[in-house]
Amino acid sequence: MPITSIYGVVTDYLDYRNYLINDAYVHLFSADYEDEEELTPEEKKEKEKEERFNKWAFESISLGLANNDIIQMREVMNLPAIYVLNMLSMKADTN
Repeated sequence: MPITSIYGVVTDYLDYRNYLINDAYVHLFSADYEDEEELTPEEKKEKEKEERFNKWAFESISLGLANNDIIQMREVMNLPAIYVLNMLSMKADTN
């Protein structure tokens, strides 16, 4: 299949993924850093760790939900993404 047949789908997927991670469910995927220039070395390390996590955000959360068992990830990945994110949001709000 030529790349031109699927390129639009890939960019749409990435746009949707970025919307979920950076807008709709930002509270699940990142901490709030007020002024980056005033971060302590520990806070800078934590921010770098978070940025690495965000690269694989949904996959990391899915693996966590599967108790770090990649075989069980199939069950998690078969659930609708919005359902999973809504349940995680509810859990975060109630803790």
